[in-house]
Amino acid sequence: YWDLIHPDDHAKARTALQTVKAGHPVFALEYRFLCKDGSYKTFIANLSGNKKSEHLYAISRLKEGQVVPYIMVANAAPVAVMIIDTNGAIIHANQLAESMFGYEAGELQGKSIEELIPARLRKKHKIHRGEYQSNPVNRPMGSQYNLKGLKKNGMEIRVDIALNPLHEQNELYVACSILDITEKITTAELALNLERENLRLAQLAQRDPLTQAYNRRTMEELFPKIAE
Repeated sequence: YWDLIHPDDHAKARTALQTVKAGHPVFALEYRFLCKDGSYKTFIANLSGNKKSEHLYAISRLKEGQVVPYIMVANAAPVAVMIIDTNGAIIHANQLAESMFGYEAGELQGKSIEELIPARLRKKHKIHRGEYQSNPVNRPMGSQYNLKGLKKNGMEIRVDIALNPLHEQNELYVACSILDITEKITTAELALNLERENLRLAQLAQRDPLTQAYNRRTMEELFPKIAE
């Protein structure tokens, strides 16, 4: 492990470990970690320990970048959250997102976001995704888009989505916060259809079905009002 930490950071890393062993947590330890390509990336870590088990606990994130911190937030969020890259690949999905679309833990990672969209809408979605990536801005829920999702079992759902651009090492990622509004939309559509049907029945009650002229009963009701 020490071979992966920059030699100039060994001293402060060892001091941090001694502090934790003494029973004191360490916050915001900055160190450089060796990557596969030979470069170093700077991380910030919070360290704590358990005296009984002698276990060390560390939470690290990249000093520069928004993806790792956002993943930590996403896992505690009360809504479904996914993070995708510019190719549309899902790099992270929290448990609520997996549950919403009917997938097992970890099953969504690496899949294309288009797999969660009905086939007839995928081409259009790719176009919209490209347009967004050319001008990435925060887009709140309640947009004008009529959005549909596709569950693993083939069932379609209606969704509302908020988009937030994230930047990591000069790369763009997009965080998608998702709400299943199927029930809400269905209830609203039923209410609208009921209203239309009531209007249709009212019109049928007032007019002759063949000539569309007002029937006798309606005329008897209208004439007194006209006379007034």
